[in-house]
Amino acid sequence: MSKTLFIVNPNAGSGRGRETWRKIEPELASLTADYSVVMTRRIEDVDEIIAQSALNAVERIISIGGDGTINVVVNALMKYQKTQPDKTFIYGTIPAGTGRDFARGSGIPLDTLKAANYVLKQATVRPIDVGHVVFGEEECYFLNISSAGISNDVVQRVESTTKRPWTYLVSVITALWKYEPEAMQIELDGDLWFDGHIYIVAVANGTTFGQGILIAPDAISDDGLFDVVVAEEMPTFDLIRAFPTIYTGKHITHPKVKIGRAKQVRIISPTNRVIGLDFDGEAAASATEIRYEILPAALNILL
Repeated sequence: MSKTLFIVNPNAGSGRGRETWRKIEPELASLTADYSVVMTRRIEDVDEIIAQSALNAVERIISIGGDGTINVVVNALMKYQKTQPDKTFIYGTIPAGTGRDFARGSGIPLDTLKAANYVLKQATVRPIDVGHVVFGEEECYFLNISSAGISNDVVQRVESTTKRPWTYLVSVITALWKYEPEAMQIELDGDLWFDGHIYIVAVANGTTFGQGILIAPDAISDDGLFDVVVAEEMPTFDLIRAFPTIYTGKHITHPKVKIGRAKQVRIISPTNRVIGLDFDGEAAASATEIRYEILPAALNILL
C-alpha cells in the first residue's frame, strides 16, 4: 500500500475544504491504510511540505481544495521534480473548491465521498501533460487552462466577492459589458497565427474552466499539445447571442472563434500593454509577452 499524504486547504470554497476533510476522514480506514495529513493556509508552506514528503518516503500526494489548491501543489511538485528528477510522486485531487473545473473536465466525481472512493480506489495512474508559462521575470506551471484577456478581469471579480453559487456567471456577464477587446498577436510553434483584437485567448491542456465553461471541448491532457481558443472582437449583439454556447462547447463553430493546436504558444501585446493573465483560475501579474510550452507526460496523476 502506497504511503499517502493529504494536503488540505481548509479555506477552499469558503470553508468547503475543511468540511470535505471532515467527511472523508472517517472513511479513510477502508480507502487507504498508510496516510498522514497536513492543513495548509499559506502557499509558501507547500514547497517545504513536498520536500519533507520525499524524505518521509511518501509516494502519493492528494490535495483537497479547489483549482487554486491544485495549481499550488502542482507547481510545488514540478519544481521539486525539476531539482530531483529521480524522485517522482503520484498526484491526486479530491475537489472541494468553488469551480472544481479540473475535476469536471477529468471525470472526477464532484460528490465528496464518491470522489474520495474514486481517487483512492478506482483511479489509475496516468502520465499527463503540464503547461509551463513564462511572463516577465516569472514562470509557473499549470495543469488545466491558462488564459489571457477578459478572464483575468473575471477572476479578480470572483476573488473580490463571497457570493455563491453564481459568482462566476455574474462576474463573466459584468465583465463582458465593460471589457474592451485587446490587441494581441499569437504565435503557434513559431508561426504568426492570429493578429487582432480579442476577448479571450485560452491555452488549454484541459477542457473546462470558469465553473463549467467548456472552453476547449476537444482538449486532451496527454496528447502533447495545447488547444488554443481565441474569441475575436465582435458586435455586442453577436456576443450576447453566442454567450450561452460556451457552456456546451458549441461556441467553437462560431465564425469569430478560432481554434489551433501547438506545443509552444507566444502571446504578444503589439501596443506594449501588460496582458491580463490567469492560470488554473488564479490571476497573475503579467507582462507584455507570455510564452507557453507543453511538457509531455510530466506528471503522474490518479484519473
